[in-house]
Amino acid sequence: MVKIIRHGEPLFYSLWDELRLKMRYGCSSYSEVALQYYAQRPKDKKQTMLTKSFIIMEGSTPVIGFCGVDVTSREGRRLLAFEVPCFTIENHGYAKHPSHKKIFLAEIEQILLDSDYNVWYRDLLVGGQLSIMSKYLLSHGATAEVISPIIIDLARDESELKKDLRKSYKSLINWGAREMNPIILNNTTLSWENMLEF
Repeated sequence: MVKIIRHGEPLFYSLWDELRLKMRYGCSSYSEVALQYYAQRPKDKKQTMLTKSFIIMEGSTPVIGFCGVDVTSREGRRLLAFEVPCFTIENHGYAKHPSHKKIFLAEIEQILLDSDYNVWYRDLLVGGQLSIMSKYLLSHGATAEVISPIIIDLARDESELKKDLRKSYKSLINWGAREMNPIILNNTTLSWENMLEF
């Protein structure tokens, strides 16, 4: 049986995190704690916020999750996730099923019909594929801006990492290490005071 769990319902964040972790969406920007953090600045600015997030369930299995908030400010109405782009997570074992896709798109259409939004959306291109949401937005006239993140494998030795850099970047890194006096912290040396200072 298919049902929808909406933001504010008791199990929402545990199901969101289950879906996020099960599908290896390790991006901490969309964890419950991060989203609560992002919500604070719009609250402080007295912006109007209406959470539109939901999760489509198949029985007890989360299938597709959408994280989005209607934020109204002087600049107008925007659909984002407080201060980061909207986001969807798809359980690819289920999400391609026509009924799940149909329910998801009906919810998205209802959200978008409610207002003339400026939508800010992020797609991580999991498996090299566009998400259902990206396909929908692009088919309805949205434009995409490609931003390529760089993932650095910190398990590699420092000399291996530097070997892959351009010569000009190496000199910039060496200058920064020499002139900026960086302090390197890890999970055993980091303190809350360090976080507050940052």
